[in-house]
Amino acid sequence: MTNEQWNTTLYKQMFTEQEQFRDWLLAQPPQEILNYAYEYVMREDILLSLEYNDLTDAQAAALLTSPSPLADVYAEFDKLESSHMEEIWSCIESRADALQAGLLDRAKTLIDEFCAYEYASQADFSDLSRVNIAYTTVGDEDIPLQVHVDLEGYKIERKLDGKPLDARQYSSLQEL
Repeated sequence: MTNEQWNTTLYKQMFTEQEQFRDWLLAQPPQEILNYAYEYVMREDILLSLEYNDLTDAQAAALLTSPSPLADVYAEFDKLESSHMEEIWSCIESRADALQAGLLDRAKTLIDEFCAYEYASQADFSDLSRVNIAYTTVGDEDIPLQVHVDLEGYKIERKLDGKPLDARQYSSLQEL
């Protein structure tokens, strides 16, 4: 047999094994199907891997000696330490960071639009914990009133004559 024939024969046997597993699984009650969902998906991935990779003649022949090569490969895979959960966590963090960056960009746009409208100038975002958004004077003595936004700590603070007047704390950038 050629290498292609060895690999095709092995794939067909493992595919048939997966179809039998699928048929058995579909005859189970819903809770039992859920119990085997991970195994089913991993077995599908093993088959997919066989579609894109070739074993040597000796490797394919060795697996063909097993009455259930797919179950054997899955059992071997299931014993391995995997970084699967770390990859999922990394994906969660990456998505959260991307959404947070989008919220930050939106907040900057809104602040810039406000500053352009009110003061005909752009906001200074060099220190995200203190973005000045308003300045005026109050009273006959022209006491300075300043307002700044803390985009990292999610709050708006007002200062009168350089002293804290009040602050509004928010739980997230979206709420801010």
